Amino acid sequence: MAELITYLKKIPELTLLGALVQDQLLSKTQVEMHAELPEKEVLLAQTCAILNAPAQRLSAAMTSQQEELIRSLQSHADSS
Repeated sequence: MAELITYLKKIPELTLLGALVQDQLLSKTQVEMHAELPEKEVLLAQTCAILNAPAQRLSAAMTSQQEELIRSLQSHADSS
């Protein structure tokens, strides 16, 4: 789609009325909006990052708690 929009800008005599995408008729505005969307791989990477974020936060919180416990135990062992 982005390539189509690029060609349209290079050739002003060419007028886009719409497009047929996966058996669905799109208007010129819809084609332009579709062309502005990121690539599929980018969207998949963004989705994975969003889904992975809670697990990363949980892991960081647990690691922090473990480190605090180790420091407390080490401090107690050193004072004894």
